[in-house]
Amino acid sequence: MKGLINKAKKGKNEYIRHFNTDYYAKHKWLCGCDIKLAVYCFPCLCFGGGISWTKTGVTYLGHLSEKIKKHENSFKHLQNEANLKVLGTINIFDKIDSGYKIRIQRHNEEIDKNRYILEKILNCIKFCGQHNLPLRGHNEKINSNNKGVFLGVIELCKNLDVSLRSHFENSKVFKGTSKTIQNDLLDCILLVTRKQILLEIETAQFVSIIVDETTDISNMFQLVIVFRYELKGQPVERFWGFLNPDGHNAESLTSTILSEINPILKNTPNKLIAQSYDGAAVMSGQKSGVNVRD
Repeated sequence: MKGLINKAKKGKNEYIRHFNTDYYAKHKWLCGCDIKLAVYCFPCLCFGGGISWTKTGVTYLGHLSEKIKKHENSFKHLQNEANLKVLGTINIFDKIDSGYKIRIQRHNEEIDKNRYILEKILNCIKFCGQHNLPLRGHNEKINSNNKGVFLGVIELCKNLDVSLRSHFENSKVFKGTSKTIQNDLLDCILLVTRKQILLEIETAQFVSIIVDETTDISNMFQLVIVFRYELKGQPVERFWGFLNPDGHNAESLTSTILSEINPILKNTPNKLIAQSYDGAAVMSGQKSGVNVRD
């Protein structure tokens, strides 16, 4: 660190002190900063010590040898040097008592068990989705004869899996079959699926959208968006989701579609090369339909 220089004036004479880098060889704990132009104590930087050797640094070179010797013999410095020498040489796991190790092992076993149960419940939900089956039944009470497909599949899996049956019979905290949990798990599946779709769209050279309108069981008007693109040399179609536009006119539908696809395409709008809609005039009209709007 040759940049550390002190200038002093005594009478008509001017003195210049330069930091001697030989100090590094004599005192292995010494370190310097070329930005702050100061010297520090490395062990004390790691474990804490005096302000001058850890925060501000030593910049005045007068009587530097005495300062170094005084700090080197201080109790805090000697303690920090000892801590630095044994750092990483002691395996903490060898020092943990057996009771703590057993608690950690049981905790990890409980985590593995919970993950296994959750995976089975998710598989039951995915089964219903793959076969277009509704999850819930008319009456999901214990004595009901028609609890729904999801609970029916759960019952089947319980008869085939001892761990799953034990969980549902003994668990008092989380069973995973309530309608609230079903909705939460569906949201999680949707989130993971959309993340994968976004990754695929980012790598695709071109993308097209397919938009249709539908109504749900409550007669609520909805839009359906499907993305179509090339993946590993094959065209694929990915369902994105249902949208609820503010109105039924072309302007509202266009605004809803753009607000959904713009964040997906980000800064590559030219990637969208095609769009297709159903036959309704408000969607595919030649003059004022959604397909002719910007």
